[in-house]
Amino acid sequence: DGFELLSKIKSLDPGVKSILLTGNADVDSAIRGVNEGTIFRFLTKPASKKSLITAIEAGERQYELEMAEKRLTAQIKMMNDQMQRELELAERIQSAVMRRTLNCDFLAQSLLYMPFRKVSGDIIDISTVNNVVRFFVGDAMGHGASAALLTMMLPLLFDSHQNDPAPSNTLREVNRALMSRSMDFKSISGIFSTIDESGRLRTCNAGHPEALLLRKNGQHQALQSELNPMLGMIEVDKCADEVIQLERGDRIFYFTDGIYEYENPDKSYRTKENLMQDLKSIYNHDSLDIIKSLESKILTLKSKDIIKDDITFMIIEFKGR
Repeated sequence: DGFELLSKIKSLDPGVKSILLTGNADVDSAIRGVNEGTIFRFLTKPASKKSLITAIEAGERQYELEMAEKRLTAQIKMMNDQMQRELELAERIQSAVMRRTLNCDFLAQSLLYMPFRKVSGDIIDISTVNNVVRFFVGDAMGHGASAALLTMMLPLLFDSHQNDPAPSNTLREVNRALMSRSMDFKSISGIFSTIDESGRLRTCNAGHPEALLLRKNGQHQALQSELNPMLGMIEVDKCADEVIQLERGDRIFYFTDGIYEYENPDKSYRTKENLMQDLKSIYNHDSLDIIKSLESKILTLKSKDIIKDDITFMIIEFKGR
């Protein structure tokens, strides 16, 4: 039985292209073989030399196409595997370089940090110099490796100006450093703050969503320091700090736009104003409870493919001495 023989050969080598020559009585069986993929072509007897050559050449072309597809698939897989390994390495490097943890006896930190991919375009950099804590929360343009590379560069630039007490001076110098580099991915928004042990808060904003100050008594205000251009875009000669005196129990909310810029399930668009209203309504909640609530909501939205951005949300509370 030719059909059974070709079926057996096909099971041993799925790439084989089989041609079945059959009599009129076996046409139904041959059609079944074609439909099932067992037979590439069938010819009725007697088959001409030309039709047989045409079928063989068609089988050769199909075989070559399938082999080329397999080679291309294997090459793509190899490239994807290599890219995955490189992203995992970049993730480890970014995690090692980025200073996200606060270690200070007069401040408390609660943090939600959720990269959209393995590496993030969001940055948190925290350092302490002469008992003054320095915070930078920023968001590089784009996503993935190129944005992450910029976030890994910034801590080094900040450290080169760590003795300057004015956030505005630090951002201006970092901006100049970025402008002097020939890069395709050098724009980043950010807000830079310093807090000393007396509770003196100084803030400068570079094209970033303003932080929100929630007083212990329920009063609130956006940190409306002069809004300067994003870092790495244009030269800025002058920029100013906003200076505020914190009281024990006051909290500052820093965040990136990924936490509020998304479309709700009902197709309404969530805005920064919506987030601000939410934060003002929970000023008396514990910081850790706020973070846990946000995390639960964000995970639900991510599972529904609604949020497609890096998420950073940080609460800094002034405890005093």
